[in-house]
Amino acid sequence: WEDFWLIKVDAGGAKQWERVYGGPWGDLLSALEPTPDGGFIVGGTSYSGAEGNKTTTNAGSADFWILKLDANGNKQWERSYGGTDDDFLNTVRPTADGGYVLGGYSLSGVGGTKTTAGFGDVDYWVVKVDASGNQQWDRTFGGSGADVLGGVRQTTDGGFLLAGNSISTVSGNKSSASLGLDDFWVVKLDASGNKLW
Repeated sequence: WEDFWLIKVDAGGAKQWERVYGGPWGDLLSALEPTPDGGFIVGGTSYSGAEGNKTTTNAGSADFWILKLDANGNKQWERSYGGTDDDFLNTVRPTADGGYVLGGYSLSGVGGTKTTAGFGDVDYWVVKVDASGNQQWDRTFGGSGADVLGGVRQTTDGGFLLAGNSISTVSGNKSSASLGLDDFWVVKLDASGNKLW
């Protein structure tokens, strides 16, 4: 099955190092960002339990999985986040406080590390963690249909901007009307993850 596979090259394209991380099932890398200490934060969706060189267990069949790597690609720590169903990570970004914000979409209700209920088929799911990967809060946004979060960015006021696609009408905690079959949906949060608009 798939593993996370990372290759670091120099400015001329010569390989400096490569690393493989994963368990016995599918581990799908979807996000990689440099960190201020010269290392990297990488993340994706994992179907594996604690086997191979993955040491965290899953709450559901698929969970968010992130790893903090040093400048040479060596693992410093790893964390899994998820409910009892499937949770798919699309993005992870460093935040101004030294932590990270994770974004993706969830089919899970409350359970595992997911503390907020779902609203429809698939919902936006955002998780804020500290510098060591400890979960600080999580938030779910969506209507009665499918809402797929594609990206998260921290804003200059310390809050967050979420962007993705929605087929939901006004329902759940989605308050803007649908304009067609599949719309862009943008949600602004404050620094604690509360919806502003």
